[in-house]
Amino acid sequence: MNDLSDWKCEGEIFNASAFDGLKYTDASGAVKSLSRNSGRMLYAPDVLYYPETETYYLFMSPNPDNKIFAASSKSPCGPFTSPQYICDGFDPAVLVDDTTDVNGHRKVYLYYSTESGRDCFACQLDPFNYMKPVKGTLHYPDTYSKNSDRSIAEKATMISKNLEPFYFFEGPSIRKVHDWYILSYQRSEPNGSQNGKLAEIGWAYCRNPFGDPNDSSAPDIWHYGGVIVSNLGQTVKDPYSQKNINTFYGQNNHG
Repeated sequence: MNDLSDWKCEGEIFNASAFDGLKYTDASGAVKSLSRNSGRMLYAPDVLYYPETETYYLFMSPNPDNKIFAASSKSPCGPFTSPQYICDGFDPAVLVDDTTDVNGHRKVYLYYSTESGRDCFACQLDPFNYMKPVKGTLHYPDTYSKNSDRSIAEKATMISKNLEPFYFFEGPSIRKVHDWYILSYQRSEPNGSQNGKLAEIGWAYCRNPFGDPNDSSAPDIWHYGGVIVSNLGQTVKDPYSQKNINTFYGQNNHG
């Protein structure tokens, strides 16, 4: 499409009913099935195109399951079929990098958050294995327990809900501009408070896709960029509490 003033509806590309009772194999190898939920919605989907396989992948997190699935298609208009389990989490964001692995294949990254922790996770995906996570590449929040059963290659380098000044909450969105990885997200307040900051989109930047200072190929950490968009409204004094409050707050604001 060259004329961005000329749009047309391509129809439905995927229906959430495909998840009703869907059987899948989780990360431990156990076969499980999703519940049947007529009111299921798909929160914050993202799409990537991998040129070497000429395939589009639609990443989705069907509620209330808090699990990420990907469906595939040869067209950006769908239909997208054969949803496959990727990992636990929601609000997936994906990026096909311009850097390559040892085999010359372009790298693919997934960023997501979790319902319980409201922190940011990231990993590399295998485009030749239906975008399954590459073992040993998970990078988890700085607050994550170091005593868990995880590979030594996995590092606590990602931003979290209580990490000042980032205050990550959910809704990551990833881009690359020149040599910089740009991560926007829905920003919260210290200690995960939801009063007053969910209407902000914050952003962070790094020369490393995981903010990993131990990566010899591109050592760096995440830097806070500030607030891109704020829908908090005017700050006024509450006549009852005498505290300064925002006239609009608590509304979900994704990039």
